[in-house]
Amino acid sequence: MTEITEATLDPRQKFIDFFKTFQASTGEYKYRDRIGRMAAANSISLVIDFEDILAIDAELASLIVERPRYLIPEASKAILDVMKVENPEYAASVDHFIARFKGLPEIVPLRKVRAVHINRLIALDGIVTRISPVKQQLIEAVFQCTECGEEVIVPQTGKGVTAPKICPVCSREEGKKRSTFDLKIEKCKFIDWQKMILQERPDELPPGQLPRSIEIIVTEDLVDVARPGD
Repeated sequence: MTEITEATLDPRQKFIDFFKTFQASTGEYKYRDRIGRMAAANSISLVIDFEDILAIDAELASLIVERPRYLIPEASKAILDVMKVENPEYAASVDHFIARFKGLPEIVPLRKVRAVHINRLIALDGIVTRISPVKQQLIEAVFQCTECGEEVIVPQTGKGVTAPKICPVCSREEGKKRSTFDLKIEKCKFIDWQKMILQERPDELPPGQLPRSIEIIVTEDLVDVARPGD
């Protein structure tokens, strides 16, 4: 696994420089132009061609594959940084941006997905066979202390709702170890999500084998993009 070195201590700045300076073979500033067009399309996602990163910084490209949970959020923050220069009004109106990478050098056959691929960025190829209705996922809950009225924001990551145990204001009282809270639904943050089933393509099946499938979750602007049969 690639380790974080002095050369990769600030991936956010690396992405900022990449978005600002990368030029296509035509001479256009490819990602500055794409970021500049995001407001007109009301888009929060920037699609990044992986081969462009690979051509400029092989170490950064390797880290994206090996540590996507760290690198993709850094790339997403870099989009916001560049947007603040290209279109400050749109940057102020959007809660966050998302970096999405396409064109990874290797597509993993669906039936060969293994534990070694956990926490890595991989590409899969298949046919969508089923797709669920769009649902909402709570990602940030706001609780109000029933005693003092203080509001506490709690990020949500798993199933169910995680509530705070103690109010930061009431905890200053000597002997106070627990507080009660009301969930303020109107102040909570939700995202759209959808579940789909991706199945092996018929031309990839070994002789005499039934097709295998994998469950996939898509969120935010990827919701309702695919259809059964795609």
